[in-house]
Amino acid sequence: MKMSRKIVIAGGDGYVGWPLSLRLSNLYPEDKIIIIDNLVKREIIHNLGLKSILPIENINNRISIANEVFQSQNLSFKKIDVASPEIANFIAIEKPDIFYHLGQIPSAPYSMKNVDQAVHTISNNELGNTRLVWALRKYSPDCHLIKLGSFGEYYSEDLDIAEGYFQPSY
Repeated sequence: MKMSRKIVIAGGDGYVGWPLSLRLSNLYPEDKIIIIDNLVKREIIHNLGLKSILPIENINNRISIANEVFQSQNLSFKKIDVASPEIANFIAIEKPDIFYHLGQIPSAPYSMKNVDQAVHTISNNELGNTRLVWALRKYSPDCHLIKLGSFGEYYSEDLDIAEGYFQPSY
C-alpha cells in the first residue's frame, strides 16, 4: 500500500489554487490535501466594490461539495495567513510532504491603485515567502516547495516580463 502524503495548497481558494486542489484530491485520494488561505482576495474584491461574474461559494461549501462529488474525504481547509507567524505552527504540526505556494496577491492592478495597496501586496507576498521558507527549513526540510506567484513587484523598465508567451523547458 502506498504511503499517504500531506499536500498543502496555499491560496487554494483562488482561481488557480481551487482547480489544483480538486485535481490533486481526485488524482491522489489516499493523500491528505489541505487548502490554506487567508481569504484576503475575497476581502479585497468586496472592499473595491466588485463582484465575480460567476457566483463563488464559500470555501467550506466548495469542499463539502467536492468531497461529495469525488466520494472522498481527503480535502480540508484551514484559514491561515502564510505571511503570519501562524504558518510556522501549521508546518510544525502538519509536516507537509509537498507544498504548493500560490498564496500571493496578484501585483496588478490592485497594487498599482495607490501606495497603501502596493505596500500591502509587497508585504503580504514577501513576508509570506520568507516565513514559509524558514518554517519549511526548520520543521519540514524534506518538503517539496512548488511556488507560483506574481512577478510584477520586481518589474524594471529594462526587464521584459514573460507573460503568456514564455515556454519553459525541462
